[in-house]
Amino acid sequence: MPADGAEVYRLDGPPPAGMLPIAGEDGCLEFLFCHRGGLRLELSSGQRLELCAGQALCLPGWAGGGRCRFDPTPFQGVLVREGTGAALASLAALWPGLGRQRPERGHGCVIIRDVLWCETLFAALEKLPEARRGNYCTIKVLELLYLFHAGAGTHASGCLAAYHDQHQRRTVQEIHDYILEHLDRRLTIRQLSLQFHISETLLKTCFRQLYGAPIHQYFLKRRMARAAQLLCSTDQTVLEIAFAVGYSSVGQFGIAFKSQYHMPPAQFRRNAGKMSITDCSGPNGSESSG
Repeated sequence: MPADGAEVYRLDGPPPAGMLPIAGEDGCLEFLFCHRGGLRLELSSGQRLELCAGQALCLPGWAGGGRCRFDPTPFQGVLVREGTGAALASLAALWPGLGRQRPERGHGCVIIRDVLWCETLFAALEKLPEARRGNYCTIKVLELLYLFHAGAGTHASGCLAAYHDQHQRRTVQEIHDYILEHLDRRLTIRQLSLQFHISETLLKTCFRQLYGAPIHQYFLKRRMARAAQLLCSTDQTVLEIAFAVGYSSVGQFGIAFKSQYHMPPAQFRRNAGKMSITDCSGPNGSESSG
């Protein structure tokens, strides 16, 4: 995708098999937004990380080389590669001393676990003209770096936990996809564990490690993000939207929505005309920050 001062690539389709080399390059920043699928990284510094759907990887060149392996499921994401432009300059706020001396090799590679972030990015990309998509992605890199530095998001670094085998991880990924396809249903952990033949404890622990949030919290945020999009983009009544995201009454839906967006659904809709595309996707910069 075209962009000023950066290389931006849209990744969509079956990923390559096997371990792939990563070549670290000083003076370069790579930022990968993962929308579907995932990958594991093993850096030469010994750092081991796992990137899952809904997360973003910040990989400065000084973190060193290494290798990565994609999950076998189709991958969907956006890679932003910044050389000496604005995104790299903004890293001075995160790593003091950048520009005066090279930070310690192997330091600074993080995964930002704000699980709703990528939904905003990809929803906006579908509505933007092709000529503007690349620049939009570089702006989101700057924005996410700022939010990360300000403490608005969580991150993970260090060792990759060897907690579940591939079959268990794939089962939890199937449950994740099932949840997203059935936001209008009242799902329970017990129901999901019986349906997918997995213990409740294993489902809860594996889901949290894969997607960075407890399953109930994740489900609620996805529902509210979907409701916000419907309020912004459709003429459906608040009751119809409540039904569409699994609530049987406007009252219960209104309480849940206000806890996420700090305003009732009707007020959110009235304010929608003043918002950007990404503002209509989530609360407090987690899904919005547009």
